[in-house]
Amino acid sequence: MDENLQRRKLEAALSAARVTVTLLEAELAHVPTAGGQNSDLLNVDQALEQYGFGRDALLNANRAGKLELIRGSRNRIMVERSALEAYIKARPVQPRKAAAAPAADLDAWEAQAAAALRSVGGGRG
Repeated sequence: MDENLQRRKLEAALSAARVTVTLLEAELAHVPTAGGQNSDLLNVDQALEQYGFGRDALLNANRAGKLELIRGSRNRIMVERSALEAYIKARPVQPRKAAAAPAADLDAWEAQAAAALRSVGGGRG
């Protein structure tokens, strides 16, 4: 029986050590490196500052199944830098609409703008 007791004590100590290691790894993920940022995980503020993705953008990408988020301590949203960069590279380019060409005939432009306003205003004007 003495051997069983010793074995149980060792297993309990090993289990406690594993929990400690897990907690330390989680805390280490939040400590910035010498460059001022963690090389693997980004919090929401860092993702916004470095890549222009805020909290809502990250959550929407996660809901769509395109980006995996990690919940850190205190339920903070974290994202792996490599995953965010891969998501950005995989996004299709959506070109913006070109600005309208300047009006050659100012009178025609004014008539067109007035007609557009009348249609919005219910024909008044």
